[in-house]
Amino acid sequence: MGINHRILVCGESEADNSRDRSIVSALEQVSGARIVDCRFMIDRWPCGAFGKVDPFRIVERVLKKVLRFRIKEHIRSRQIGFVVIMKNNWGLRESVARWSRDAHVPTAYDLWVSRTLAAERDGTDRTAAVMLEKSIVENVDSVFATSKPYQEYYAETLSCPRDKIVVVPLAVTDEWLSTPASAGIKHSKFVVSYWGNFLKHHGLDV
Repeated sequence: MGINHRILVCGESEADNSRDRSIVSALEQVSGARIVDCRFMIDRWPCGAFGKVDPFRIVERVLKKVLRFRIKEHIRSRQIGFVVIMKNNWGLRESVARWSRDAHVPTAYDLWVSRTLAAERDGTDRTAAVMLEKSIVENVDSVFATSKPYQEYYAETLSCPRDKIVVVPLAVTDEWLSTPASAGIKHSKFVVSYWGNFLKHHGLDV
């Protein structure tokens, strides 16, 4: 197998996260692909259990430095044919995007956890978040969005070409349904089922 079939996956991830599993599973289906897994699995480290002096945090910092070095060496030595930057990483995405661009390695970035959206939600510095994510988007070949509305949002907010944004649904979308959602409703009252986290910005209080 040639090095062009090696796909490097990096960033923070969770073993039980359905989106993370779906993306990695899809990459594994690429003919002849070999996954070079450099993810940091955040759900394997019980950080904070020992207070301020937490041995797990010390090990975490060391492991992240080791992973950062491995990722850099893989890309710079041109041993990788494609790079996928996953969500929630520790300042790694900017560096990986730059390393990949310099080495001419195609790269995709998952915008599921967007700092720009988080800044709007939390009332923090949105301008800084937009500038950061613009710099990343400009250096990668494609980005992932969870829906078409987000595709439009990123295209406008980050000045990103729409054909550069690939929609990777986070859950079921209307397009997957063969009949309209209201087709089977015969009464004025019905139950809405929700599956997910109970976070403020999800608007569950509506």
